[in-house]
Amino acid sequence: MTPRLVQKRVKKTTLTQSAQGFERELRVGETYLRTDLHRMFGGNPRAGICPTASGVVLIFSDPPSGTRYGFDQNDEVVAGVYRYTGEGQLGDQQLIRGNKALLSDRKLLLFSRQDAKSWTYVGEVALDVVPFETATAPDRLGNLRRVFVFRFLARQADFEILERNLQLNRLVGLIHAPDDRYIEAAR
Repeated sequence: MTPRLVQKRVKKTTLTQSAQGFERELRVGETYLRTDLHRMFGGNPRAGICPTASGVVLIFSDPPSGTRYGFDQNDEVVAGVYRYTGEGQLGDQQLIRGNKALLSDRKLLLFSRQDAKSWTYVGEVALDVVPFETATAPDRLGNLRRVFVFRFLARQADFEILERNLQLNRLVGLIHAPDDRYIEAAR
C-alpha cells in the first residue's frame, strides 16, 4: 500500500510495508494525509488521541479545532515541554480511552495539522517526569471543567514545527466551522 504524499513544501516521504508488517518510516517535518496514517497504523480517525492496535498512540495537535472544547487554552510549548490538553469534550476529563493510553508504555507519535486533510509529523515524544497537570477550561457547553494537560518532551521530535503552527494559527485567526471545514476569520 503506497500512501499519498501531500506535496506542500515537503520532500518525498515513504511508508513501506515489510514482510513482518508495516514498517513506519515517518520523517520529522514531512506532511501526510491523515487517512493514510490511519490506514497504516489504525486508530480512530476522528479522535485527537488515537491508541492503535499496532501498539503506538497517534497524537494530533490542532488547537484551532478545539476552541469550542477549551482545548486551545493550555496547548503551548514552554521551556522545551509541549503542553497538550487531553480528550473529553463535556464535563471533567477522565483518565480513560486516549488519556489512559498516553500513560501506557506505548510509543507516542505527534502530528500537527497543516490543512483540512494533512498533518505534519512532529516526531516521537515522551511524557515528562510529571506526566500531566490539571487545569480549568470550558467544555462544549461553555461550563468550566477540569482538564488534563499532558506534558510531552521531544524524544525524536522538532517542537519548532508546533511553535510555528501555533503562531500561524494565532496570526491568521483560523476558526473551526460547524461542518468541520477550516475558514479564515475575517479581519
